Amino acid sequence: MEEENPQRNAALLGEIAAKTGGTYYANLWDALGTSAPQSLVDQLKDRSRTESVPVAPNPEWEEEWLRWMLIGLSGLLCLEWLIRRLAKLA
Repeated sequence: MEEENPQRNAALLGEIAAKTGGTYYANLWDALGTSAPQSLVDQLKDRSRTESVPVAPNPEWEEEWLRWMLIGLSGLLCLEWLIRRLAKLA
């Protein structure tokens, strides 16, 4: 489609900007006047706030913990079998 008509479609760009809550400027300097850079900066949202995550998940630690849990559970089952075998209950 772009190869057939390489011209800018201002109507479509304006429609997309309106639907997404933005503003379409066909010519930035004419739309904003002489203070264009500062006016454009004033329209940006403040994103300087930082949020910290108290504890990030650590997949390596979880894998190590699960490995030791499996070893411990297997050891308990083997110990239970050994006790029953020595007590002639199994």
